[in-house]
Amino acid sequence: MIQSILNGFLFFSIIQAFVFVGLFVSKKNRNSSDLIISIWLLLFAFQCLLIFVNLNTSYSKLFQTIPVSLPLLYGPLLLMYINVLSTKDGGTIRRMLWHILPFAVFLVLTFLFYESPIFIKLLEFSSAISGLIYCFLTLSEIKNHKKHIAHLFSSIKGVSLNWINKLVKGFVAIWSGVFILVVLGQIFYLNLPMNWLFIIIPVFVSYIGYHGLKQQVIFQAEQNHLVSSIESTKQSEYKPKSVVGERYNKSGLQKQDMERIFIALEKIMQEDK
Repeated sequence: MIQSILNGFLFFSIIQAFVFVGLFVSKKNRNSSDLIISIWLLLFAFQCLLIFVNLNTSYSKLFQTIPVSLPLLYGPLLLMYINVLSTKDGGTIRRMLWHILPFAVFLVLTFLFYESPIFIKLLEFSSAISGLIYCFLTLSEIKNHKKHIAHLFSSIKGVSLNWINKLVKGFVAIWSGVFILVVLGQIFYLNLPMNWLFIIIPVFVSYIGYHGLKQQVIFQAEQNHLVSSIESTKQSEYKPKSVVGERYNKSGLQKQDMERIFIALEKIMQEDK
């Protein structure tokens, strides 16, 4: 009965993940952040599939160990997603690929030492520690991002990443529970079940997929905000009477002079705030 319920949660999570990935792929204005969150959801689906197979069949120890190494990717992908959303630098993804190195190393070691109980314990411990570390790194990144956008936007609605902040805090609670179970299991040699994790996977997949579809790229929003401000300022500069006032009509400023002054002021505001 319990196994049937767990199978249901896992199967539902897999279907959910693929549905959301399909929605991301079908977006008209796809970007790098959509690609990263799609990979993240596919990773969820793949891990759920492996766990589903392991629960219902008797495959090799290697096949049972691979799902333990996959969580080493969750943290780096989340941090990469935040950076791509909130920065203008197109090289962010290339710079952050080194965060995937621990997963690559452990994956190779998994094929070599999957029958070693000591290695399995080390892998479980490393996955739990990695999850916690990247959660706190992501929270720090979000905090810095909020300080940055406070100087750029009059309203931070839609660009504050509050939904990811809540998501990460949920991950902190989960990874803390996993870490405690792993430590207790290694100290007291207890085989504590973690099947409760399967129940909350669909909730996280729904939350990530829904808010990820609504999320806009922050630096694009910043550019749109700046362009809108420039256009409104230019319009007010060139209106002879309505906004600027009649006293400026005879100031002697030509259009080229106004554009030059505007560019100079804009540069000062951007560089010196």
